Amino acid sequence: MATTSLIPLFPLSIVVFPGQLVPLHIFEERYKEMIADCHPDGGSFDHFGIILATGESIASTGCSVAVMERGQTYPDGAFDMVGKAERRFTVIESFENRPYQTATVAFLEDEGIAHVDPTLQEAAEERYTKLIELAKREKGSRLVGGGGEAEPPDRVSGALPSFAICASLGMDLRQKQQILEMRSESERLQRLVDYLDQLLPALQSRLEQTTRVKSNGRPRRKGD
Repeated sequence: MATTSLIPLFPLSIVVFPGQLVPLHIFEERYKEMIADCHPDGGSFDHFGIILATGESIASTGCSVAVMERGQTYPDGAFDMVGKAERRFTVIESFENRPYQTATVAFLEDEGIAHVDPTLQEAAEERYTKLIELAKREKGSRLVGGGGEAEPPDRVSGALPSFAICASLGMDLRQKQQILEMRSESERLQRLVDYLDQLLPALQSRLEQTTRVKSNGRPRRKGD
C-alpha cells in the first residue's frame, strides 16, 4: 500500500525530479508562511509538494521538496531558498483551510522489478554526454539546462539516471511531466533515448550550418 501524507502544495510552472536541487524565490505572503511551516526546526510539515501549473490546469502528480537552506532576504520580506526534491506523489484530496493549499497525497514508487537493462542506461547517458559536448560548442544554447551549463547526471544527488538526465534537459513541461508520471525506469530511459535521437541530429546540423556561415568571406590561409 502506498504511503500517504498531508503536505502543502506549491503550484508552479516547473517540473522537478527526485534528487534535484530546487532554487526558489519566495515573495507571496502565503508561500512565505508555507515555507516557515516547513522549516526543518519545528515546522508543522517535513516538506511541501511542487506540482505543475499551466494556465488554469494543475497536475495531480508532483514531487515533494524539503527545505535545505534559506538564502538572501530582501527589504520587502521576500527571500531566496534552496530545496531538494525527494519523492513523487499523486494528490488524493486537496484542502483550502490554510492560506496555502494542502493535500493528502500518496507517494509513488516504480512498479514491477527494479532491474534496468544496463545497455539502455548506457545508451541514454552516451546521448546525453554527446548533447553536452554539442551544447558547449554552441554559445548561448538554450537546448540544455534552460540556457546555462548542463549538469552531468551524477551531480543530481541520489537520483535515478532518468531523473538526473531529465532534470538537466530543456524538454517542454508536458514532456517532463509525462516522464515524472512514468512508473518504470526502463520506460523513462527509452523515452529519453528517443527524445535525444531526434534532438542530436538537428543540433549537429545547426552547428555545421553556423560554422559554414561564419567561414564565408574569410580569407583562406595557406594550407586550408
